[in-house]
Amino acid sequence: MTKASRQQGAQEARTRMAYKIMQQVYERGQAEGQSIDQIHLAIRAAYPWGERRAWPYKAWLLARREFYERHGLPLRPRASIAESVQEGGA
Repeated sequence: MTKASRQQGAQEARTRMAYKIMQQVYERGQAEGQSIDQIHLAIRAAYPWGERRAWPYKAWLLARREFYERHGLPLRPRASIAESVQEGGA
């Protein structure tokens, strides 16, 4: 097994773990009758890996995009690079 394949496996495992955490928070929120906004805040607060940076945070964001789309939770649309350049972004 190469270093790259081990790293990819670890990244995929972290993404799956993030999705499972979101699923648990979502199910608990629904059972408690929480609003979509409350569930969103609870998912946000459930981030388990300390500082939001590097690969752990990227895994969280990948899982969150898929989870939110699948469950109809509000998610800002992705900004395209072309749009940000046209708007004068860095």
